[in-house]
This record gives sequence, C-alpha cells and structure tokens, in this order.
Amino acid sequence: MRAAQAMHHLVAEQHGMVGRASVRALRRNDAAFYAGQFSAVRDAVCACTGGHPQADNVALLALADALARFYVFAPGSEWSAWLDGAMRMASWALVNAIGADGGDTDLKAIQFVAEWLVRNRLHFESSAELDRLERWGAVEDRRDRPGFRWWVFSSVLDQALAGANFDRQKTLLLMADEGVLEGPAGRGFTRQKRFGDSRVYCVCIDNAALEALLERSAGAPPSVAPSQGGGPC
Repeated sequence: MRAAQAMHHLVAEQHGMVGRASVRALRRNDAAFYAGQFSAVRDAVCACTGGHPQADNVALLALADALARFYVFAPGSEWSAWLDGAMRMASWALVNAIGADGGDTDLKAIQFVAEWLVRNRLHFESSAELDRLERWGAVEDRRDRPGFRWWVFSSVLDQALAGANFDRQKTLLLMADEGVLEGPAGRGFTRQKRFGDSRVYCVCIDNAALEALLERSAGAPPSVAPSQGGGPC
C-alpha cells in the first residue's frame, strides 16, 4: 500500500512532457555513441574497483545520470561537466557497493543516514500525512544560499540507527565535528522545531555539508577520457 502511495506521489510530481522530449533528444544520437560512452565510463569505474561485480551497474547509473542532467536539467550545456559530476556520484556509489573497512564504521553510519534520508524523503514532505504516511520531520529550503536542511525527529533517527546497529552518540558526534549538524554549540545534537501546535526535538542536518563529507570520504572520483566523438547532440 505504501509503495503504491509513494509511486502515486512521485508520478504526480514528475509526470509531464519531459519524458517524451528526452526520448526524442536521446534518439538524435546513434547506438554507437552510447555504446562508446558507456565503455569509457565503465573502464573508468572498473579501474577503481578491481573488477567488482557492481562496477557495470554503477557505470550505467553514472552515464544515465549525466544524460538526464544534459537533456532534462540543462539542455545544451557542457557535456564534460555533467559527465564529471556523474563520476563524482559514481565514486560515492562505489564506496557503498564495495564497502568500507572496519575502521570506517562511523563513516558507514553517516552513509547509512544519507541513504536513509533519501530513501524515506516522502516521510519528510508536507504532504506526508495527506498520503497517510507517518511524519518523520521536514525538509526546509535555505533562504540565504542554495540547498536545504533536514529536520529529523530525534526519536525516529535514534530508532533507524539502532536498527542498523550503529552508535547514535558516535555518529552524531562525527557529523557535528564535520559541520553536518546545525545547532547551538555545546548544547547537544538536537534543536526544537514547531510542528503544528507542538514542538519536537529534531536533529538538523545540512544536506550540502552531508553530500560534501561523503564526496571527500570517497576520495578523488574516477575520470573519463575525452570522447573522440564529442558530446551528445
């Protein structure tokens, strides 16, 4: 039931002419172009993974991300810039596919939090209760700069971390030290935020800082050699 509600909400937000327009744009290039681009991306990803079985999947995801950005979000922009951005995303995905060693337990916990937030974003939308979803917090756009912050009910985040066998205190301490959490210095990890007629203790997470931390932890992203055929048309 919840999966169907989530799909309904997603379709309502994303449906439109963009799908058909993108397909028409993609068809302007022949199959050989996409095969060549995928081969280049896959080689770059494989060079960083030593033949990990998820390398092909991550390469396909990276190429699809670059194409979506090129055709949907900024048509006619510089292809190489979107490809570089997609490879940064691939680098983050590789960390999750390959896994970190035992010394990176705290980092794995932060990666878990990031994935958990994205996977459950519908629970943070203002329409959650209308969609009969339990409210877990809110997403708030910034007024002073691009980006947004997550307001996560402290009790809900505690349960999520405990369910994944991560230590709440250590995880939030590292996130605070890395500038990912927002809140008064020296006053713990939570802030109060008004929801309706009540105030709820929340963990306030800077999404841009969270993404930057994960990018730094992933190291330098794999790079793709320039295509002889140039970018898509």
